[in-house]
Amino acid sequence: MRNGIVILGMMATTCFTFASDLQVTASRKKISSAESHKSFHKNNISDQTRINPGVKGSKQEKVNYAVNVTNRSFSPMPELEARYIIFVERQQLGAKKGTEQVEKITGKESVAGMPAKGSTVFNTQAVKLREQSLSGNWIYSNGGRLKATDSIIGIWIKFFDGDTEVEEYVNPTTLANRHKWE
Repeated sequence: MRNGIVILGMMATTCFTFASDLQVTASRKKISSAESHKSFHKNNISDQTRINPGVKGSKQEKVNYAVNVTNRSFSPMPELEARYIIFVERQQLGAKKGTEQVEKITGKESVAGMPAKGSTVFNTQAVKLREQSLSGNWIYSNGGRLKATDSIIGIWIKFFDGDTEVEEYVNPTTLANRHKWE
C-alpha cells in the first residue's frame, strides 16, 4: 500500500499543473501614429468641418499588447488558447465629463505548447486611439468637452486548455472589480 502512494505521488509530479506554472506579462506597444489638421480656407472646407466647424484636427495612433507567457514548470506545457478583452475608454467632443463609453475589444490567440522553462510571445490585435480638440475660441454651449482623448483602461486575458480555464491575467488588477468578463 505504501508503494502505491509513492507511485501515485511520482505520477502527479510529471503532469503539467497550471495554477502557478504560468507567468504572464503584457506590455503596450505603439504600432503607428498619424496626425491630421482641418483646413478652414473657404474653398477647402471638408464635410467634418461643416459638421463640427471648430475641430482643430485629430491625432490617431494604433497600439497593441505584446503578451509574454512563460512556462515556469519542469514539464512541457500543452497548446493553450488565450482569450482577451482590451478595455478602451472613448471620449466624444462636446460630451459632458462622466459620459465616457467603455469599448471592449475581444480577441483570441493560440499559444503554442512550450518546453519546460520555455516562453513565447503573442501580439493582440491593434486598437485605434484618437485625440481631438477644438481650435481657437470655439466652445460648446452645453459646457461639453473641448478635448477628447481615447485611452486604454487595461487588458484581461484568460487561458484555456480545451474548455477548461487554466490561468487568468488582469492588468491593472482592479479592472476585474470595475468591469465584467463578457
